[in-house]
Amino acid sequence: MTAVRDVADVPRTAWRNGAGWTRELGAGTAASSTKAVSWRLSLADITGPCSFSIFPGMWRWSTVLAGPPLRLRLGPGHERTVARGVVDYSGEWHVTARPVDDTDGPAAAVEVLNLMVTTGGAGRLERVAVAPGAELPLSPDTVAVVVVRGQVTLGGTRLGAGCLATDARPGALAAVAAPASCVVVGVNP
Repeated sequence: MTAVRDVADVPRTAWRNGAGWTRELGAGTAASSTKAVSWRLSLADITGPCSFSIFPGMWRWSTVLAGPPLRLRLGPGHERTVARGVVDYSGEWHVTARPVDDTDGPAAAVEVLNLMVTTGGAGRLERVAVAPGAELPLSPDTVAVVVVRGQVTLGGTRLGAGCLATDARPGALAAVAAPASCVVVGVNP
């Protein structure tokens, strides 16, 4: 059965290093016949320059859901700007981030969806467009879906922007009346 909640209703907690705030959207274990991997999905609010918490033994994927692009420094000489794409990196790296805004004033807040999976497992943050009248089947490794824009149905349940669906397998996404945008989260040992 699909569990649904509004992301805004999830309480915020301080980052491990105290430099920011996050909402834990889900966590669990994905298992195969040979191994299991732990995962955690969260939504971080980034309002200015900061350093990410370090998570030894984890691999991370990040994508911007709302706000301006985010500039990540992943080590000396390794910078990436994330707008609507996905970047992956080691949880053991010292990572700094700052919102990038073209205005002269302070940058707007950025909402960043983060997936962490124990090293050796495979994770996936996949941004998908869902067209009206079409169904998008979810793969067996799907652990969550976050609706970014528009409305979709999943297993007969209507989800609007800002909704999180977990336990979404098996199922297919279908847009309601207008195109929609979602992030599909997958974890595979």
